[in-house]
Amino acid sequence: MLSILAGGDVMSEKTEKATPYKLQKAKEQGQVSKSTELNTCVFMLVLLAVSVALWPSFLIQIKELLTHLLYLNARLPFSVDTMGQMQQFLLSKITFLWLPFALAGMLSIALTTIVQTGFVWSAKPLQPDFKRLDLAKGFKRLFSSKLLFDACKNGIKLTLVILLLSISIRHELPTFLGFISTAPANFTTLLMALLFKLILQLLVLLLALAIIDKLYTRWKYAKDNRMSKQELKDEYRQREGDPQIKAKIKQLQQQQLQKTASLEQVKTADVVITNPTHLAVVLKYDRALMPAPKVVCKVQGELVKHVKLLATRHQIPIIENKLFARALFATVDLNQWISREHFPIAAVIFREIYRQKVVN
Repeated sequence: MLSILAGGDVMSEKTEKATPYKLQKAKEQGQVSKSTELNTCVFMLVLLAVSVALWPSFLIQIKELLTHLLYLNARLPFSVDTMGQMQQFLLSKITFLWLPFALAGMLSIALTTIVQTGFVWSAKPLQPDFKRLDLAKGFKRLFSSKLLFDACKNGIKLTLVILLLSISIRHELPTFLGFISTAPANFTTLLMALLFKLILQLLVLLLALAIIDKLYTRWKYAKDNRMSKQELKDEYRQREGDPQIKAKIKQLQQQQLQKTASLEQVKTADVVITNPTHLAVVLKYDRALMPAPKVVCKVQGELVKHVKLLATRHQIPIIENKLFARALFATVDLNQWISREHFPIAAVIFREIYRQKVVN
């Protein structure tokens, strides 16, 4: 009994890797291995790159926008219509300035997600799941390995960010002090260069942490989707069919092929023994080559008419002998010699056939 229970535990223990079929089904349910940390980090890196590339022209456009606003404020009368027009003008300009950042950010998130998960289209995660309201499961999730990892990750992230900023600011302290003697025209350029440098260092650190988060997420996803040996068997049966049923179908197909091939043997046989309508057994005998008559075809039901038709067409003798036909059909397999107990009746039949051939 203990061995049976132990065997059941082994079959139900999830120790096997998930099959591509199960992963595809999980993907259709919206369950994928994705690190939001990596998406956020790449998004911020792209925004930083766009900012560095567009900052000179961006600064010029901001100056022109502020100049134009001051000009309009000085020239136009103060009224509700004027304020509405200025608001529309300001909104359109800000939208135009922000558009490259928005497009770059959305493109980076989309590409990063596709690289991590491939193309996924599923509305399943958007459907309400009332199981999430289960207090027991919710309490269990509070102490899950995922939340523990996230808590440790956030603590390490905060510590490293503070440490990096402290080191960077201390290292750049002479640069900050040099701003006192910097000309106003160069102050903005130097300040933005320093700010971009600090942000880049910070994002490189966050990228390293995001890669670690991605590796953990992939490992956790593979672990959560492990399968037991019994699940592997069930999936195989679901996709490929029950092995016993497949073996039975294969056996029936082979039998059908044998029947089809045996029907061709009727054309060169020596005699057909019938029931007369329910069974037909076809015998072939060559005294020089065979130790006994051989059953080259045996059929029942509707095929009996087909065998008798072939025999008539090829001038094969048809002999009605119910007992002999039943005995041969029940005891002799296809392409086997008849047994000794059938020799006397077979001898009488073949003697009569040879006599008729001599007479004809």
